Amino acid sequence: MQQVIVLSDFILSPFYLVIFYLIVREKSIKYNGTPLRKFFLLAFWLHMFGAVFISLLFQYYYGYGDSFGYYTGGEIIRSMINKDISAVKYLFYSGKDLAIAAQALGYDDKIPLQMTGDANAFIMKISAMLSYFSFGSFLVISLFFGFFSFIGTWKLFYVLKGLNGGKHVQLLGYSTICTPSLWLWGSGLLKEPVCIGALGISIYIMYKMFVQKQFSFKNLTMLVLLFFTLTSVKGYITVIFLVSALLVFIMRLFFLIKNLALRIGVMVFCLLMLIISLINFDADKYVDDIVYSSYSQIESFQNSYEAVQADDENSKAGFAIGEIKPTFSSLVLHSPGVIASCLFRPFIWESRKIIILFAALEALIILLATLFVLFKTKFLLFFYYAFNNPYRLFCFIFSMLFALLVGYTTYNFGTMVRYKIIFLPFYFFLLINIYTAMGSKREKRV
Repeated sequence: MQQVIVLSDFILSPFYLVIFYLIVREKSIKYNGTPLRKFFLLAFWLHMFGAVFISLLFQYYYGYGDSFGYYTGGEIIRSMINKDISAVKYLFYSGKDLAIAAQALGYDDKIPLQMTGDANAFIMKISAMLSYFSFGSFLVISLFFGFFSFIGTWKLFYVLKGLNGGKHVQLLGYSTICTPSLWLWGSGLLKEPVCIGALGISIYIMYKMFVQKQFSFKNLTMLVLLFFTLTSVKGYITVIFLVSALLVFIMRLFFLIKNLALRIGVMVFCLLMLIISLINFDADKYVDDIVYSSYSQIESFQNSYEAVQADDENSKAGFAIGEIKPTFSSLVLHSPGVIASCLFRPFIWESRKIIILFAALEALIILLATLFVLFKTKFLLFFYYAFNNPYRLFCFIFSMLFALLVGYTTYNFGTMVRYKIIFLPFYFFLLINIYTAMGSKREKRV
């Protein structure tokens, strides 16, 4: 077992916690006298606790974790720079080239396997830079990651609160801030905290620029930097975000046409043009190639995972979604089941570990909340509400696409819970905002 947490971590961590708290307490003054202050401080402490807890969990319970590889890679980069300042150039190398350079400098026996991946190397580079401000402490670096995630979570909550008209603040706060998986897996030295932080702050900046009309080149520059960070760590998040936004934009253009007959005519024309384009470009061939490639990766991962499960009965915490053939139609047919699995599993009876049991309880609450809103909207009205507002529509498309991707590519409940925290706040907002819209409609009738 690799020992990354040492005595100095426990000595240094309290000092950094105090520093972070003083910063947060100063910022919280502007929320005095409002429920926001409670959630602001609560979000901070939950992320700090999550950063420490997940680090201790990896060290003393699992004995391994992605965090160890990121930290080790960061320490190698830091050591390279300390020996020769010109090694700063390696911060701009790809993961593969960085690993080759480290091997050439004599670190071949310490290089983590993840370093060859560009996304993993990006996290290692962040860890290396933070190590200069944390005395190389693993726990303190984890606190920095948790703090960045806290900022993104808070900014996202602030935007969602505004979009919900300031209604049901308590419900929105408890669902998007206090949900255990969000602050547990959204903290520590992992990819998810960086993604949550970057995505949350990006949405806040776009909200200021395009909704509140507070455009500035400073915000634009920050937005580009944040999306670069997000794309470098998990590019598929950027793709899903942009696809969701584009689909909403196109649908909003259709609904700007007041004449119903003309609107339907334009939609049919665009659909026909799309079909003709797909036929001319022989899209089926390319789609099937992509699907087959994805299927091969999924099947390979599934076989590897099942082999591990067979070797260790105690490690079982996975699931299967049935046979998926490498065709586009097969993926489409399986989509509803895959999305439902990602949203509402693990079920209580599928829990074989304590930590999976907590995830199952959380999934049960999500299921009950979904059923409650579906019941209130009589099912069909759920989709009416989801599609008649651009923000709800974005959250619906983003959540479904994300659940589809995570559900197809993840065969472990622990990993799935960790990956899906990116879209959970959007899904919670979708449910709460529909519930709010229903209440507003009833008030107008009264």
